[in-house]
Amino acid sequence: MYRPCYAPVFAPSSALDCALQHIRLSVLLVFLVIALLITFGSERIMCLIRQTRYRMEHCREGNNDPAIDLGFTLDRWIRETPPLRAAIIWRPDDTTALPYSRWSRDDKRFLAALYDILKERSDAGLPEEPGIAGFRYYDEGRGDRANPVTVVGYATDIAKQTFFAHVAQSLLVEVEERVPWRLSRLSRDHLAYLFDSQHMYDWSESLGLLSLHAFLGKATPGDPGRVYEWLRSNGLIRSSTRFTIIALLEWCRGLSHDAGIGPPDNPDVYPGSRDGNEAHWQYEGFPPVERTARGTIRNLYTEPRHWTHGCQGTTGFLRNLLRTVNIPVKREDGCGHAIPHFLEEGVFLSHGDDPYGTFMKNYTPRIAMEEILIDTEELDGFFADCDNSNVGLGVVRAVMRLLPDQLLEMECRDRAAGLARPEGEVYAFFDRFYTLSELESERLWERLGEEIARRGGCSMIVGPG
Repeated sequence: MYRPCYAPVFAPSSALDCALQHIRLSVLLVFLVIALLITFGSERIMCLIRQTRYRMEHCREGNNDPAIDLGFTLDRWIRETPPLRAAIIWRPDDTTALPYSRWSRDDKRFLAALYDILKERSDAGLPEEPGIAGFRYYDEGRGDRANPVTVVGYATDIAKQTFFAHVAQSLLVEVEERVPWRLSRLSRDHLAYLFDSQHMYDWSESLGLLSLHAFLGKATPGDPGRVYEWLRSNGLIRSSTRFTIIALLEWCRGLSHDAGIGPPDNPDVYPGSRDGNEAHWQYEGFPPVERTARGTIRNLYTEPRHWTHGCQGTTGFLRNLLRTVNIPVKREDGCGHAIPHFLEEGVFLSHGDDPYGTFMKNYTPRIAMEEILIDTEELDGFFADCDNSNVGLGVVRAVMRLLPDQLLEMECRDRAAGLARPEGEVYAFFDRFYTLSELESERLWERLGEEIARRGGCSMIVGPG
């Protein structure tokens, strides 16, 4: 276990006083070195030596910062924190897995340099739009710019710098306690989502490159320092991991799903194609997370929006942003849709699109993000039946619990039209997920009636006709 050795706090002294102190402290250093040899390198004695030397070197200017760690080096801190030392793994290809203990001296220095850069200026110097080395497409037979991209390949040096910078950011957040939670809370499996490069890049056999693809979330990682600063400056880092997740999901309510482009006679330029990506984010690869956060102007539009590539892009966006504050997120598959799984909190969304769907944007009173989270106990088998998929169920469940105004309006219209329950708007809203008997067992119509009566009847409900 690493134990910090903090610099002493002391007032500045005159030149004469410092000269006298230097003599006295030099004698003390001799005795401390002897004590260090006798105690076979006592960590406590070594700290006293460092503190004495610091006092001698900074006598004239003094020190008022109690948080200076005289013994800290990133390599030492990692080596003395075994769970993290084991978790940090760089995979440069499909057959090599290098744990930190096997890294070269140059790689360890590279990581430490990125750590120091991020500490100094909160910007590792990574581009928003890294150079792309290759593409794979949904339809390999076409492979043109209009067809959806499934895999984006990168040169090893770009992938390495991006991964190392994110590791450095995670370590900086932990060492300097920039968030209220600690990495020690995470299991080995959960640490892997922050420190094992296979959860950022995968090897593409067809491209012969490290790559981003759908099962990592369709989003291009940004500079972790700038992303962290964006979260902090927007007030999204809260007092707990759960509150931070909910705050970011609330921000995601303002996202807009990308769409196909091109004239009416050219409908084959699909969302997620290179041309489609270029039109929305001015980048042919997956949406850069920094551009989604900042907002971009899509071709033929005049106002910026926070565009996302649907559930795949949003899941990647959440994964990349939250990892900069040490919150691991896994991308689950929901019948071809992307599902953000917030591992530590034990909750997931039923669909990556949930936060910004029509119900979440427009229903009143507003549905809180907490209401649409689903406990992980339900995950096993939740998406097993793709003919009757549960994708999107979280929001519909929330609507059933909360009975928003729009559902009351549906019931009032059904009553005005004299429709039986199986033929009405209310049942049509729920029938993808629930049978009539299941809705009746939840007392849905009775509860709707009670709420309508409480408000004074359908004549008092906005837009009953």
